[in-house]
Amino acid sequence: MFRNEEIDGIYYGSFETACSGIDEIIAEYVSLIDGLSKSSRDIWDKALRRDFDFGYESGPTAWRYTAEKIKELYHKRVFIVKLENVVPWGRTLEEYELMFSLSDKDKRKKILGCGDGPASFNMEIKKLGGSVVSVDPIYQFSKSQIITRIKEVRSLIMEQIYLNKNEYVWKNIKSPEMLESVRMSAMNAFLSDYDSGRLDSRYIYASLPNLPFQNNEFDLAVCSHFLFLYSEHFSESQHIESILELTRIAREVRIYPLLTLDGRESKHLPVV
Repeated sequence: MFRNEEIDGIYYGSFETACSGIDEIIAEYVSLIDGLSKSSRDIWDKALRRDFDFGYESGPTAWRYTAEKIKELYHKRVFIVKLENVVPWGRTLEEYELMFSLSDKDKRKKILGCGDGPASFNMEIKKLGGSVVSVDPIYQFSKSQIITRIKEVRSLIMEQIYLNKNEYVWKNIKSPEMLESVRMSAMNAFLSDYDSGRLDSRYIYASLPNLPFQNNEFDLAVCSHFLFLYSEHFSESQHIESILELTRIAREVRIYPLLTLDGRESKHLPVV
């Protein structure tokens, strides 16, 4: 049974189930979300925040829902990204070096790449003998699914780049044609490494603010084109929670850029 209502711009949903275990309940929750009507799914996809409260009302045994268990299941099962909403666009090791001022010493550290998507960064560092673990929601999809999505969006992205080319700084990358070539080269290198990288746990399906790692597991965490860039989509508290999570698992954190999509300093930056 499922109920929902809207109060002061906040949407509340609840459902009851005969399932007896938390894993089964989460699976049913995911199935329910996948089956939402188009209007309800639009509300879900555009929500700035989603809170989940799991509980029980009756039964012979109280379920022990610890905070860590809920975080683990939320990370694994409830953070849903639809393939048609993904816009894959990969970057190279050279670009990471420029964005994050990576030195040769840095490249020998144990690195977490947060939001790497279809970048060749992981593969290139591995070829140099280094260690990178990349996390991104896109890694829930298969290689063939990502290839299909790249083919679907490539021309659309380039069309927008040509329309707005005067808004770009053509310094390291000299032209839209060169940009397309660099991006496709990076994504093809990523795809050649993707299946083996998943088996090696170098590409992990995960997303901020809940990452499945131990405290100080990494020497360095880099986060590219996510935090601050989408300040209109993610709240100040979400930024703080995400950055605290990065500082929990890495001894040093570097984030790029600190500007929003319109090139302005993020409104969250002073508080963070």
